[in-house]
Amino acid sequence: MAVEVANAYRVLLSAMSDEALDDARDAAIADENQKKAAQDEHHHSEQAEADARRPFNLTSANADQDRRIAGARRDKPAPTLDDVKAVLARMPCGSPVEKRDRAVIAFAILSGARDGAIASFRLKHVDFAARTIFQDGRDVKTKGRETFTSSVFPVGPEPLAIVADYLGMLTQELGFGPDEPLFPSTVMGQDADRNFVAQGLTRKPWSRAQPICRIFAKAFAAAGLPACNPHLLRKTLALHADTLNLTREEEKAWSQNFGHESVWTTRESYRKLPGHRQTVIMRRRAELGTGQRPESDIAAMQAALDRLKASRAA
Repeated sequence: MAVEVANAYRVLLSAMSDEALDDARDAAIADENQKKAAQDEHHHSEQAEADARRPFNLTSANADQDRRIAGARRDKPAPTLDDVKAVLARMPCGSPVEKRDRAVIAFAILSGARDGAIASFRLKHVDFAARTIFQDGRDVKTKGRETFTSSVFPVGPEPLAIVADYLGMLTQELGFGPDEPLFPSTVMGQDADRNFVAQGLTRKPWSRAQPICRIFAKAFAAAGLPACNPHLLRKTLALHADTLNLTREEEKAWSQNFGHESVWTTRESYRKLPGHRQTVIMRRRAELGTGQRPESDIAAMQAALDRLKASRAA
């Protein structure tokens, strides 16, 4: 009887999609967390009583400082465009699932779309011949359910070729129609050793963005690069724009391609310089201003201080 139950359970799992497996995994984690929370309840209760007895100085200045610390933005470094292309070049593309995964990242850098939108696009929303993407808020999970048409960002031929090959596979080899998902979810099954493996693509879209984030995490880790997600690629595109010497009209078009009404939204949200670039620029300005390297400025400053001390001593 136990063997029959186990076999039936394996058959059930083999028919589950990656989303169903995610749900089962999430439920198990939630159950484990609930048990741990119950075990820790007594400890937290004692800690709360100790905190209540501890003197607490909540002056206005301290409260403001705490709020600033808690609300401070700690930006993650965005990959460069060359980093993204290197990731794409390393990704396998033999199976339909591998082609989809590679196309997810290529489409993200071409569109600048958020992960929720990427998960909900249908084939009808992409006019590859015109290089346009209709982000229809009725179907696509855009921010605030806004509707707008964007064009692919000019980031080179490599991502375009990857997406074109993928679209050809969907429409010509697999027979996908306009109303079917641009990025369908995965069919999971078992190999000869009863290990769970991806066996193909469903005809259903992802209901959430977690699978896309896992694709990004795996691909960037394989390339030896820091963790990345689709939203960071929006920053990559914004910083790339700074290297193009765009006219005011071109900058406005670039901003609207993100779905932003104002150029300032793009500038404030995504164009904060990485720390190392800020340092390089400030050092370069120091060299231009004095005609000397910063190290020479320090030596000159030290000499001036020495002269001042000598004059005071006299």
